[in-house]
Amino acid sequence: MTNPHPIAHAGTCANCDTALRGAFCHQCGQRGEVHRLTLPHLLHEIPHAIFHVDRGLLVTIRALALHPGRTINAYLDGHRIRYFNPLSMLVLLAGLCALVYSKFPFDYAPMAAGLPAKEAAETVAFVKTLMVNYSLGLMVQLPIVALLSRWFMGGQRSYGEHLAINAFIFAFMCVINLAWMPVHMIANGGAWMPLALLGSGLLFLAYQTFALWDTFRTPGRPFGPLLRALLTVFGYMAIPMLVGLAAGIAMAMQAGAKP
Repeated sequence: MTNPHPIAHAGTCANCDTALRGAFCHQCGQRGEVHRLTLPHLLHEIPHAIFHVDRGLLVTIRALALHPGRTINAYLDGHRIRYFNPLSMLVLLAGLCALVYSKFPFDYAPMAAGLPAKEAAETVAFVKTLMVNYSLGLMVQLPIVALLSRWFMGGQRSYGEHLAINAFIFAFMCVINLAWMPVHMIANGGAWMPLALLGSGLLFLAYQTFALWDTFRTPGRPFGPLLRALLTVFGYMAIPMLVGLAAGIAMAMQAGAKP
């Protein structure tokens, strides 16, 4: 987009003051020609950041859908300009999921069918809290799952790289969640609601297992990485179970303490 108000910097980079040798600064990578920000310019940049044909959010989503292992390994090995930052991608998509869950009037009563009234109300409130705080939950789980994957998948990659690996996987799980959202909305409040939630959960676990296996698989030895991926996923599944168990024990102790 052409801007009639360029900022003059006399052949130096506006970001780091390095002498320019071309269209981009060789020191920090910023474009040499910088313009004053205007509202049309900012609006123009938004779709470029998200829908860029060669790089950006949609390219990264497509790559993670088709070739998660190849994409993740390429990013870890330095091919980063084409792909969205994994943590930024996770925060953006998890936040979008949390927004939908908080704004749409989901009815989780079928999740507590058959329970006494008080326990049913507590269960519904607990499930709703988990859904509304979806993004926070993923960010809390991320460092734990990174530890699990580094433990089970081997130490070839650093802990920081395992954070990036699982951030990419979690981010695509958010894409699956958003794509499955119409099913949740159709089943909302009905007897099919638990099955709809179960279906999305199975899709999450299937993709997580496949992505980990695809990232760490070696030619001629497919079963070792698959077993380690399954162990990582089972460890991940244990986290919400332990949280739910701890919450249940806490509520039971609180109820028992009342006269």
